[in-house]
Amino acid sequence: MQHYGSDGTALGDNQKINDDEGDAIQNPPDVAADDNGNFIVTWSDKRNEVWPDKQLEIFARRFDSNGTPIGTDFKVTGRSTTPYELIPAVKLFNHRIYTTWVDTDRLDLGTGSDIWVNVLDWDNPVGIESDDIPVAPTVFTLNQNYPNPFNPVTTINYQLPARSAGGPITNYVEIVIYNNLGHNVATLVSEKQPAGIYQVEWNAGGFASGLYFYRLNAGNFFKTCRMLLLK
Repeated sequence: MQHYGSDGTALGDNQKINDDEGDAIQNPPDVAADDNGNFIVTWSDKRNEVWPDKQLEIFARRFDSNGTPIGTDFKVTGRSTTPYELIPAVKLFNHRIYTTWVDTDRLDLGTGSDIWVNVLDWDNPVGIESDDIPVAPTVFTLNQNYPNPFNPVTTINYQLPARSAGGPITNYVEIVIYNNLGHNVATLVSEKQPAGIYQVEWNAGGFASGLYFYRLNAGNFFKTCRMLLLK
């Protein structure tokens, strides 16, 4: 971390955020500041992973306006099951810490993932930790595949909203791949799925280079995106 003044001048030297001394992997962070210049950094952390079980948890650390750490790292999330938590986002408001993240611990079961949120007190974030609350998506979404161009594997992410957001409890979902002639060359998903965030991979190892299209059909929602296979 590098702390800067309001004029862009560097204040002090770079400093390490997490206080874990092991060889655990920490994934990309998010940061938020309040009106007084105090700030918090949050990230995904593998320090509690016990091989071969995959485990990622959301950790955070507070800092005052001078960049001095306030206390030690603390675990933001409070679920008792083996978590696999990614992409934290954090905001500070009214002396509270609002954190959201994506929990993908169900991906191996093919049932997608959830968005979770909790609210912690700035002064005592560990002591009053609230229950994590699942947050359902509010709209149908089909994201651009990644990587793109790709060779030969790419990932497609999509989300299905809950009934309260205008969708049914479950949707019959199809993810279909077409070539540039409009021929159906692969069906990645064809089943009923509840609201949530999902990802699916396409391995195009047996296909020729070229332009392909993938289409999401879910209830009354339809969307098609392009992707490029380069070998």
